[in-house]
Amino acid sequence: MTSEEQKGIGSDRIRGSSAVNVDLLECPICHGLLWIPIACQRCETSFCSACINRWLAANPRKCPNR
Repeated sequence: MTSEEQKGIGSDRIRGSSAVNVDLLECPICHGLLWIPIACQRCETSFCSACINRWLAANPRKCPNR
């Protein structure tokens, strides 16, 4: 095996950006990493399932983003 083969895929073969938008992985309620995410049907924002369930129990029919 050559040294190039040992390194894996060359950077010239990868397309697009490998950067991740961390904001998309954060729950707007707890500000932690999304855990078992659920998207709101009204605003399409993702929340942790436990966070949105607690929110809706205290605020029925009200979106956290509105």
